[in-house]
Amino acid sequence: MIARQLYDAGYKVVAVSDSRGGIYNSGGLQIPDIQQFKQTHHTMKAVYCKDSVCNIVEHDNVTNEELLSLDVDILVPAALENQITVDNAHRIQAKYILRSLTAQ
Repeated sequence: MIARQLYDAGYKVVAVSDSRGGIYNSGGLQIPDIQQFKQTHHTMKAVYCKDSVCNIVEHDNVTNEELLSLDVDILVPAALENQITVDNAHRIQAKYILRSLTAQ
């Protein structure tokens, strides 16, 4: 998980997603807690609702489309292929877009 690698390297990770949607917190997310929940439950779906991980981290729910347009330094579109298109490229605010080798 690229978010974990960036978190461990000292970056503030403000949003993560999977194929169903994502979570955002401008103050940063505790990636180890989110990763552990996803590994245990094989999904992030409980992240989008009350209880479970929602109690671990305060966040806003975001769609994958909204996540692409967040004002961030680095964007790593790794959950699905072909996320950036001619229809949404103009909304991307990230200073850098990194390609994740795990998305292949």
